[in-house]
Formats: sequence, C-alpha cells, structure tokens
Amino acid sequence: MKTSRYIKLTFIATLLLVSTSILAQNSDNTLYIKGANFTHPILNAWINEYSKVNPNVVIKVADRNTNSEAIDISVVTNENQIKNPAQQSLQVARYAILPVANKQNPLFEEINNKGLDRNKLKQLFFEKDIDDSGKYPFKNEVTIYSGSLEASNSDVISGYFGKTGDQLRGKKIAGDDIFLINALKKDESGVAFNYLSYIYDTKTRELKENIAILPIDLKKDQWQAVNSGIDATLSLLEGEKINLIPIETVSLAFDEKLPKEVQSFIEWIVTDGQKLNHVYGFLNIDSKEKKNIQQQIINYASLEK
Repeated sequence: MKTSRYIKLTFIATLLLVSTSILAQNSDNTLYIKGANFTHPILNAWINEYSKVNPNVVIKVADRNTNSEAIDISVVTNENQIKNPAQQSLQVARYAILPVANKQNPLFEEINNKGLDRNKLKQLFFEKDIDDSGKYPFKNEVTIYSGSLEASNSDVISGYFGKTGDQLRGKKIAGDDIFLINALKKDESGVAFNYLSYIYDTKTRELKENIAILPIDLKKDQWQAVNSGIDATLSLLEGEKINLIPIETVSLAFDEKLPKEVQSFIEWIVTDGQKLNHVYGFLNIDSKEKKNIQQQIINYASLEK
C-alpha cells in the first residue's frame, strides 16, 4: 500500500511540475520573441538591457519547446517569412552578407586581387551561369557551401542576384548558417556567403581565423574597410550603398492590436536599443526610415488592447 501511495504521490507531483511549467510559459507576464539563430545574440542583448529599464516585464527568446500561441513577437529577416498578412511589422535593424572563403583557397591566386563583379559572382555561385563557350570560367574548382533551411541566407542571396534558391550551387549544410563558417575552415576549396556577425569575431572585431573576404569589385578604400574589421565595414555600409553587398532588414512582426508591454519594448529597441546593434554585427535602422518608424509606433499605440 505504501508503495502504491508513493507512486501516486510522485505522479501527482510530476503532473503539478509539468502544469506549472506550461502555465509559466504561457503567462501573461512573459513576452516571447522568436527569430532565426543569427539574431539571437542581438535579441538577448536587447532583452538584457531593457530589463534594467523595465524589470517588471519578463521577455524571453522562444525555443523549440515554446508554444507557438505564446509567441508575441516574430523576427522577420526575409519578406517570405511573413505568414500572417494581418500582422504589422517594424524595422529594428539591418544586416549585411559578404562572400567569404577559406584563407588558403587557390581561387585567391587566380583572381589575383581583381575583384569579382556581379556577373563573375553569379558564374561562381549559381548553376547555369557559365561563360559563352559553355565552360566553367574559373581554373580552380571551388566548393560552394550554402544553407538548406528557410531561415538560412540562401533565399536572400539568390533573390539579390535574380536567382532562385535551388540554383545556388554546391553542398547544402543543415542547421544554422554558422556551420557554413565551420565548413570553410576545414575545406581549402570552400566558398560561401554569410552574415557579418558570423564572418567577424564580434569580440575581437576582426575576421575569424582562417576566413577571408572573397575579393569583389570595390574601390580601394572600400576593400580596405571590409578587410579592416567589422567596425570599419559597418561604418562603410551605413555611409555608402555598395551594389555587391546585400543589405536586408530585421523587422519585428506582431499582431495589429499591440499590448502596452510589447509597444514599450519595441519603442525602446528603435531608440536606446540601437546602441547595441553594432556590437553584435548589425547595422542601425536606415536613417531615412526613422521618422516613418516613429510614426508607426504612435499608430500602433493607438491600437493598444
């Protein structure tokens, strides 16, 4: 009897723990924000700093176990990710993507510091972009690495060059795009596109070990900037439009009726939170968009629940 009673009490205790966990996850006191892995560092930085200003609001980055119905804010890094047309979105940052290679890649000797133009990049990275003779235009065969998931940068890169994701050549790497960098470090023939926050070490502010920027057709001072480190690159991209470097927005998507807690957090991100963007490899909001964004916040506030 004692054994039976013990088992029953253990079962009840376990059930209570699970129930408490589920209730906590869906509590009105906690806001959940969901985004691609490469945005997690900046999201956590925003959350940590905002908690110092408003400690009464608990905000967490959602993981795979978070109930989808508990998500208050979704991070959108690609227009194709907007699934609900009824949701509103607001720009909070921007990100850039560069072509990189293993530092020992023989392609560097072939290019001989002559930057690849748009056509050469397309010929290198995409299927069916060969020269007029129908031959591969480079002497050295490289290994292209690209992401295989919807959250990867493959669709962004393909769209930028007027291609589709299935036209991107080479090996598809499952999981987060950080694994593309890991693949390049191991493969001297490797080439890929990736985010600034993955190409550069955000602590040392320099290119990661054994990684080099693939020469592209830039002016001398522009080329020096991207090789000088992440800070010079961010400064360059915020000051000039570089046609060969894709820049996309990071937006937050949320329901039309904006809860006050969500409104306050987003408003903080587009003002005080911008000081953290560069630290984690992101560009600030487009200066031309600032007034429009501020007006949107005012509009959303009027729809508050």
